[in-house]
Amino acid sequence: MAESPLFDDLNPAQREAVAATEGPVLVVAGAGSGKTRVLTERLRHVVVDRGYEPGSVVAVAYNRKARDEMVERTAGLGARVQTLNGLAYGILAEHLDGAPSVLDERAV
Repeated sequence: MAESPLFDDLNPAQREAVAATEGPVLVVAGAGSGKTRVLTERLRHVVVDRGYEPGSVVAVAYNRKARDEMVERTAGLGARVQTLNGLAYGILAEHLDGAPSVLDERAV
């Protein structure tokens, strides 16, 4: 399968993370190094280039700002992008037969 032209401006380590086919991929790098770009390109790659069902893929962002950026960059793909907290909350809600209450900062 031919790689997308979007791979052209990725460095070799980024390209490897985007195109990996075996197991999970952990992306660890400093601020401003392109982590969000790698994650959004990987999401696009597995849905568009590799044909995964969008509903079977979830991208997890560390915070809301990163999530919102990923959602914007992957608009139209149909895959889920959630924060780590949002993903955990959804899992709890599913297994507790309803959404658990969340304490606000003042209550904590």
